[in-house]
Amino acid sequence: MASVSMSITLRDQISENFKVQLFKAYRVHNNIEAPINEIINHIYMLNDDFRCAVDLQKEWNVLYEKLKISFPDATAHSSGVYDLIKPDLITEQTSIGLIMNPTLGLSSNYTFYDKYATPEEEMSSGYGSQDYKLGIRNYHKDDVPVVVNDLDAFYAPYDFGLIYHRGYFQKEYSPHGSALLITDPKMCKMLSGLGELEQKVSSKLIDFKSYLEKITTLKKFVDEWPGAMSLIPEEYKRRMLKKAIKSTVQTLTPEQIIPDELKREMNEVILTNKLTGEV
Repeated sequence: MASVSMSITLRDQISENFKVQLFKAYRVHNNIEAPINEIINHIYMLNDDFRCAVDLQKEWNVLYEKLKISFPDATAHSSGVYDLIKPDLITEQTSIGLIMNPTLGLSSNYTFYDKYATPEEEMSSGYGSQDYKLGIRNYHKDDVPVVVNDLDAFYAPYDFGLIYHRGYFQKEYSPHGSALLITDPKMCKMLSGLGELEQKVSSKLIDFKSYLEKITTLKKFVDEWPGAMSLIPEEYKRRMLKKAIKSTVQTLTPEQIIPDELKREMNEVILTNKLTGEV
């Protein structure tokens, strides 16, 4: 097993994988995963043509990997913007924005808001005010906005863009963006623990990062942490699992480096110094 040191980049990637697994474990344990899956399944079942498009994307994923090998120049750009052959017909998402409000009645359940905003006096004029005015029309008393991150990738015909903060450095709590309205009382009750879940994950993540700072190699991490392999990126797994190759570089000794002529001269100098008492 090759020795792989813990770089800052590797620590960050491992921490992100830990966060994703932690969120999912908490959602399952607190019966939150089931209503989220129900919501995503509802979105998938909305439209026959959309389901056909998803099936095509899945087939395209397999074909695209073959095309990458056959035509690398056409699929070479990392961003994909300038590629002649592009990877996505439909883009996957891993987060979803929800507005929970059981007081609005079942007939409003699963209403999609392209724009949503909570009341904020400063947004009534200036930059962004037009979107704000459209979004505030969808606001209702007792709304509870929730952003669910780190989900298994899913397809949706909606672009979920709900975020909690407005402005720079996330100083102002002002939920806004695009989201799905959930009014089913049972579903709202099951999802009500999401805020507490976020706090739990945040706390555990701080402890995990603190622990990880003290780990210097991947081997030590694997030896100490149960399930560590599931958190390590594939690239680093391959590096670690490679057999350590012993160096074939020959280590030369002074005897091999110093020419015979120099050895004689050095010996003569040493002998002279001994006779004169300088050594």
